[in-house]
Amino acid sequence: HISSSSLGFASPVLRLRVAGSKSRMSTSVERFATEMVSKGKNIREIIALGVRKRYKPNDILAVLQRQMAKKSVGKAEVLMDEEELSSDEEPTPKVGSNMEEDLLESTTDMNVAQETEQEDDQEGWDDGDWDEDGGGWDNDDDGPANIEMGPPELTRTLSFKVHEINDVQGKMDSLIGRVSDLLYISKDEAGCLLRHYRWDDGKLKKEWFDDQKKVRITVGLCHRRNNNEASSSDGKVQCSSWGCQRVPTRKAHALACGHYFCKRCWRNFLESEVSKGRTCIFARCPAMRCKRQHVHKFGCACTELVPSSVFQKYLKKPGLLQKYQNWNLQSFVEGQEGLKWCPNPKCNHVVEYKLGGEKTIECQCGTRFCFSCSKLEHEPAPCDLVTKWLNSTAVSDDATELWLKARTKTCPKCNVRIEKNRACNHMHCTKCGHHFCWLCKGPWSKHGTSTGGYYVCKKYDEDAKKGIRSNEEKDMISTQQMLQKYTYYVGRFNDAKNGVHLTKKLEHELDQQFIAQNKSVEQTKFITDATTSLATARTCMQWCYVLDFYLITGKEKKLFEFQQQLLIEQTESLQELIEDNRTRLNVLLMKKKDILSKTTSLNNLRKRMIDLVKEGNFEAVLSYKGDEKSDNWQCLFCETSNRSLSVFCKNCQACKLHGEPDCRACSSRKS
Repeated sequence: HISSSSLGFASPVLRLRVAGSKSRMSTSVERFATEMVSKGKNIREIIALGVRKRYKPNDILAVLQRQMAKKSVGKAEVLMDEEELSSDEEPTPKVGSNMEEDLLESTTDMNVAQETEQEDDQEGWDDGDWDEDGGGWDNDDDGPANIEMGPPELTRTLSFKVHEINDVQGKMDSLIGRVSDLLYISKDEAGCLLRHYRWDDGKLKKEWFDDQKKVRITVGLCHRRNNNEASSSDGKVQCSSWGCQRVPTRKAHALACGHYFCKRCWRNFLESEVSKGRTCIFARCPAMRCKRQHVHKFGCACTELVPSSVFQKYLKKPGLLQKYQNWNLQSFVEGQEGLKWCPNPKCNHVVEYKLGGEKTIECQCGTRFCFSCSKLEHEPAPCDLVTKWLNSTAVSDDATELWLKARTKTCPKCNVRIEKNRACNHMHCTKCGHHFCWLCKGPWSKHGTSTGGYYVCKKYDEDAKKGIRSNEEKDMISTQQMLQKYTYYVGRFNDAKNGVHLTKKLEHELDQQFIAQNKSVEQTKFITDATTSLATARTCMQWCYVLDFYLITGKEKKLFEFQQQLLIEQTESLQELIEDNRTRLNVLLMKKKDILSKTTSLNNLRKRMIDLVKEGNFEAVLSYKGDEKSDNWQCLFCETSNRSLSVFCKNCQACKLHGEPDCRACSSRKS
């Protein structure tokens, strides 16, 4: 019990431990300390309970000291009822030097915990204990308290947790066990039911309690074991395989349906099922339940599901059982809403996501990906936009159609598409033999020197001056500009993507130098953090170009591009600082302050860019089709980037309107 002698100012140990802790204490800490003292808790118990409520132990001790100074605690503990003093019970011993030693030990443990937490903070964020509300401390844990020092507001709880294969197997076994206990069935039956319901235990429970018999029939589980082939007096049963003999009962096995098969037949059947692929997890008894003598059909087969224990018992070939278990585990992960495999094909980790947190996951293998779509990290672009962009950049029908509409015209006679490439306006269709003008698409027989010759069409020029264009011409020009814009952003996207790879290569080279020069992790951690931030920022830039492509031209897009340019400039500044001194490690170490400042600024700009999109500032101007308007366009012939006001390519002089290097229709406007 706490007494005046244990917390008085006469104790030099206490004065040492609480020195400097004169900051203002919250009312909740004072109420908590007073309540615990009134319940007769000792110092260790008060500190342990306080840490669970995320109070700092030093704050608790300071509150107790203040209460002692006011004699509130001393009076409550020293004054005893006369009846207690005169009773025959052994009086409670006064706490003197022993309590002081106990207090010294408690505060020493606290300092050790403080040092341990500081070391943990240097290594990374503490995952903490998972609870049902998506993170934080589990207040219902009755185990020993882990004293975590430090302000609660500085503790970050990750929105995900990375599991090894064994951990996921344990989760699956645990779910099977819970369902088995709840439904009063065997674990084999519980496993079969969960696999059929794609591991949705909620749906299984609902339908089970509504109609258990119907669920058993649907899944393929007999209600009770059948004895269709009971052993005879000689202790043998007939194997259900065609042509197989009677075998001793101990060398045969039957599922709940009662169809016996010998060990060899079971082994051959299960090996055949595994060879078919992951459908083996839904393998059923190979016997026929129909007893009639006829050609059996699909409905004659037994529907009893083969449990996992049978596979484990009879699969002996190396690797086959492992395949079955992997497929079973895959089905479990795919059926759990909060679990997903790492998309890295060389990684076997599973990520558990807690709803409400960041969906960008970083696996232990270093792969960063989006939990929603399982694609690589793509902030700030939304998942559906990323899918659309990746489909358009791949070799797809949409991309082919876009190019055809921008670069070809149809023959007026047979409608076959024809591409014009640096030639005169006289077009000859090789399919139907029709001759026509490329610009006005009129018969070439009506063209000649009076209409402008081979390279000029006066009829087209007159209509163009009046603003008269055919629908095909308008569509071609619009698509041409869209293709130029699209090509420009694809180039910027690929440049940023290559920048990520180059940054990771730079990080690897620096790591090799650190090892060669025996530099400690503490010395070079700021450089590693800077290169990691560079790679993350370039990934963000990569997907910012995608968003910029789909944003409708306007003031919101200008704001987005302004923020984007700030991010690009800060990224290039930090990249240049590190690359210029990549071979001079001592210079990088001397520039620590500058690198840290630029890294912090870069991370803030990237986070600001992501937050702007998440807050919905651009949702109203985000078009999933995109428009042809752009501040830049890329020539389709020489791939040179040009400003939007440029009518001709600054490199090859191809016109922006038609995309032709020697466009006669636009030559009159050429400066």
